[in-house]
Amino acid sequence: MLAAFAAQAREQVVLVMGDSLSAAYGLRPEQGWVALADAKSDRYTFRNASVSGETTAGGRSRIDAELARTRPDIVIIELGANDGLRGLPLEQMGANLGGMIGRSRAAGARVLLVGLQLPPNFGPYAREFQRSYVLIRPAPAHRAGAAFPRPAGHRAALVPGRQPAPHGAGAAAAGR
Repeated sequence: MLAAFAAQAREQVVLVMGDSLSAAYGLRPEQGWVALADAKSDRYTFRNASVSGETTAGGRSRIDAELARTRPDIVIIELGANDGLRGLPLEQMGANLGGMIGRSRAAGARVLLVGLQLPPNFGPYAREFQRSYVLIRPAPAHRAGAAFPRPAGHRAALVPGRQPAPHGAGAAAAGR
């Protein structure tokens, strides 16, 4: 009976499509924010499909298979940092993220798009990159139910090498 209650309590599946920040690169898997959020939650089961080094093009190429595999209620997309670090065209990044949002919504999932920031030494590109998260196909994404939160910046989750740190992953899992 207790097992049945536990199964009912975690009724929603969250698919995380991210890069090294969500894949827990450089950490033990259980130290990453996705694993910590999964362990902490009684309501959500987190499925981590994040890949270190992933770009939005890679995420877009994998989204259909991940949606079929996990059948999520919610999709968290934390991608774009590697596009920005490589200086890829923002229009391409926007089209890829828009495609992922559309496919996720078509599968019946709600979408949370995590806005990211680049270091200020990237100059005007960094400002346009950050701004692009709120401009990425806003009308279709809005109709699709995507959430566009204030860019997170991942300051707490980063160490100088721009990778997650255990204390930062805990802060991210706690919503700080």
